[in-house]
Amino acid sequence: MKASHVVTNILIGQLHNHPKNVRTAYNDLDELAMSIEAQGILQNLTVVPEPGHEDDLDSFYVLIGNRRLQAARKTTLEYLPCVIAYGLTEAEQVAIMMNENMQRKDLTPIEEAQGFQYMLDLGETEDSISLKTGVSKTTVRRRLELNKLDHDLVVKRTTEGMDDYFQLTLTDLDRLSKVKDIDARNDILKKAKGSENLKYLVNENVIVTARKEYFARVVEKLKELGVPKGTKAQEDRRYSNGYETVANFSSYDADRDAPIKISTRNKDDWFYCIGHGYGYNSKDICSVSVYAKKGKEEKKSKQQTEAEKREKDRKALMKIARGFAEKRNKFFRQIAAGEYTCARDFDLVSATWMSLFAAGSWVGISTVMHPFELTGDQVTELGMGIQMLGCLIETAKESGYCIGWSTEYKKKEGRTLQNLYGILQKFGFSTDDEDELQMMNGTHPLYHEAK
Repeated sequence: MKASHVVTNILIGQLHNHPKNVRTAYNDLDELAMSIEAQGILQNLTVVPEPGHEDDLDSFYVLIGNRRLQAARKTTLEYLPCVIAYGLTEAEQVAIMMNENMQRKDLTPIEEAQGFQYMLDLGETEDSISLKTGVSKTTVRRRLELNKLDHDLVVKRTTEGMDDYFQLTLTDLDRLSKVKDIDARNDILKKAKGSENLKYLVNENVIVTARKEYFARVVEKLKELGVPKGTKAQEDRRYSNGYETVANFSSYDADRDAPIKISTRNKDDWFYCIGHGYGYNSKDICSVSVYAKKGKEEKKSKQQTEAEKREKDRKALMKIARGFAEKRNKFFRQIAAGEYTCARDFDLVSATWMSLFAAGSWVGISTVMHPFELTGDQVTELGMGIQMLGCLIETAKESGYCIGWSTEYKKKEGRTLQNLYGILQKFGFSTDDEDELQMMNGTHPLYHEAK
């Protein structure tokens, strides 16, 4: 930086905030203004001539000392002592302001992100930004990711007193960068009820995105093998005795990135069908199944047909129940690892005990150890509330807890499952899957009347 060594007194009216200064809020200026009124400016401001005023030197942008300028405007001072810097590029000016503000810890992460973006737009790279501001390249990269969020939405969620405010942390903002789709990031930021719920929604998005990519590879493989997508008629009849399942790729396969293996036998009569979620996730693929035609269907009695329908619907409900249980089990393992905590005003022990007592559940260390792959010592170290919660989750395990053998809804068990869901919500857990919610509360259309 080329700066004059002479301190020049410049009229306050000729000093202006730099348009590229990302710091826009200056709070608690009264005490500083009183000090300046009494003692004057003790540290010179650093300024640059405003473009177009280099010759007349009658208007300046402040690089260092913007807060002092704001406070001085509240006093009777007419002139402020300044050092004039010359020959700085716009990128260098932004870097100086960023460095000054960050050393004083005056910038919010969003303001840092805006400053880095200014520098990037002016031709800097992530490496050069890091070098000029003294910030690690990892931090620069993370801050630049924040610029992709809806700025107005971030302000709403981080400004205390606004309707949508919650104490959004830097960790929350960094966590959002795991979500690949920008619209999805903003949607999560808009919907999140708190840090724990935001973490859960981000994790769910990461899982769903990985599943989409996996199923896209499955469909691409089937196309390479010449296996067509089933017609509407084939889809309607795929569960009848006229067809057999050749291969099935589920969400479980997607989550562990299982190898895509398909038999090489004659595929002339093969077709595949895509299974989708329900409600909020109705557009998301949850399975890809391959079917082949077999012999003629045998004529069945009405009783056989009804029994097969019940069994088919029970299996479909069981699939939903297992998927929901898998989510709960995974979430509990994260609770046990300390990744989630419940709301402070929630009495976990009382709520969990009432549900366990009503369900007649078995409580013991082995109830929590084996299902969740924890050692005895790990279970012992958990608090009483978490231990009881693990027992309650195991009580509502995936073996069709509220689904009867005749595909009827078991009300008592259903109430326990709903109580469990309410408790998990206090930790940030949630589901928007209408199928899971209806399975849990007994309103799913696949349920039958009890025999």
